[in-house]
Amino acid sequence: MIALAENERDAQGLRRRALNQMAREVLLAQASDWGFLMTAGTATQYSCKRTKDHAHRFLTLERELLSGSVNEDFLKECEWKDNIFPNINYRIFSAEGAPS
Repeated sequence: MIALAENERDAQGLRRRALNQMAREVLLAQASDWGFLMTAGTATQYSCKRTKDHAHRFLTLERELLSGSVNEDFLKECEWKDNIFPNINYRIFSAEGAPS
């Protein structure tokens, strides 16, 4: 995500939406609750599935972004499923951070 944010400094439109969703997926995959639940043995299957789902969505969007062909239907589905942080700016992962 860091490399993408650095390389896509001024993404617009569909590319920007995809990058913002990828930022959400990274944060959701890294949420401490999933790892805690897995190691605690509570809701292990659910926690593993959620982590894998977020990683899958991130990797799918990354592949599409790098190929220059973002599937807007898939992106809309991801945005609908996980619309937390509605104002996220993918540039938070760049060295400069998100513009003010």
